[in-house]
Amino acid sequence: MKEEESDKIVVKNFWNIKNRDVRLSELGWQERDFLDAGSDDPETIFRYYIDQVGFNMEFYYVDDGCFYVIFTERLPIKVYRKLKNENWDGKYVCDSAIGAIETHHGGEEIFCTRDVTKIWTDLKIRGKSIGEVLERSFILTLD
Repeated sequence: MKEEESDKIVVKNFWNIKNRDVRLSELGWQERDFLDAGSDDPETIFRYYIDQVGFNMEFYYVDDGCFYVIFTERLPIKVYRKLKNENWDGKYVCDSAIGAIETHHGGEEIFCTRDVTKIWTDLKIRGKSIGEVLERSFILTLD
C-alpha cells in the first residue's frame, strides 16, 4: 500500500477531538499485536488475544459504523453489536454491564458460544468473517 493511501482518513473526528481522525493505517492489527502474538498471521493474533490470553475486545467496524464487543470473561462468550452514540465525548469510560467503552448505546447480542474457536470460524458480521471485519476495523481495546 502506498504511503499516501495508508494516511487516508477513513473516519473524521472519531474521538470528537479536533484533528483526531482514524486513518487507514490504523485499521486491523498493528505492529504491537504482531510482536505480542509472535506472528503476523491474523488468525494467530486473534486466537492469541481471545483464546490464549482471554482478553475482551472492542472494535469499530468502519464499513457499518458500529462498535462490536467480544466479551470473554464468562461462559458463554458473547459478541455484541452497539450503535455509535453521537453524544459520545471521546473519553474512555467503562460500561460495567459488559466491560466495554461507552462509545455506543443500545446494542444487541449477535453471537454466543462456549467454544472460543467458533468466533473465528463461525461468526459473520454483515456476511463477512471476523478476520475480514477486523482488517477494516479500528481496534479500541484488548483487555
